[in-house]
Amino acid sequence: MTIPVQAVRGGFGAHLREAEMSANRHAGVLHARSHQHFRIHIAHSAVHRCMAHQLVQRMFSWRGYQPGSALPAMENHCGTLVICAPDTVMGTLSISADRPGQLLSVEKTFGEEVRALREAGHRLCEFTRLAVEAVAHPKELLGSLFHGAYRFAERVHGAGTVLVEVNPRHVRFYERLLGFKVLSDVRLNERVQAPAVLLALDLAWGLREMERLGGQPDAATRERSFYPYFLSAAQEVKVLHGAWDAA
Repeated sequence: MTIPVQAVRGGFGAHLREAEMSANRHAGVLHARSHQHFRIHIAHSAVHRCMAHQLVQRMFSWRGYQPGSALPAMENHCGTLVICAPDTVMGTLSISADRPGQLLSVEKTFGEEVRALREAGHRLCEFTRLAVEAVAHPKELLGSLFHGAYRFAERVHGAGTVLVEVNPRHVRFYERLLGFKVLSDVRLNERVQAPAVLLALDLAWGLREMERLGGQPDAATRERSFYPYFLSAAQEVKVLHGAWDAA
């Protein structure tokens, strides 16, 4: 994959369990459950951009992926979200908008599918470079980060369809728990010599699920959904307030 959306080699559930065990092994572990202790915003400063890049490098390399050595440029069509506690970047996710004359990362492997979506009138964006630090409650942290990415895609890019490129092992999570649809067969991504699948989310549907279930982690098993780990309306105000004023 050009940039796998998850820095995971063994599957999403395994990643969460490993993160929990890793967090519990270390003293001074970061705790993600309290939304009073972190904020999500665009990485405008050089410090936050560098910290996000280092987190991606560390987590992707640990899992055997090739994140690329260059620090991503600050461009109008791309925003890098960071989830921050004091002096710490706990997670990061980049959102790129579809712009004339610029290729999305997923087009390098799935060009025909992306062109078909454009021709059908879809307003596209893609999620890339997802990495999350080992914390005590990684589901809440990851849900909050996805929440911020959904809002950014909606309000800043005006997107209607979100694209992700993932390893086949991760398709089940995106499809069953987040509502993404599979758009391709398995392809070989030549850049990293790894299999990849293209998925798409109807963002309007995702936003409705986010607003219906966000902030209710106890409902996750009953609903068979990851959306309960997103933010509630009240938490969104606290965590995302002013998140991309300068975007």
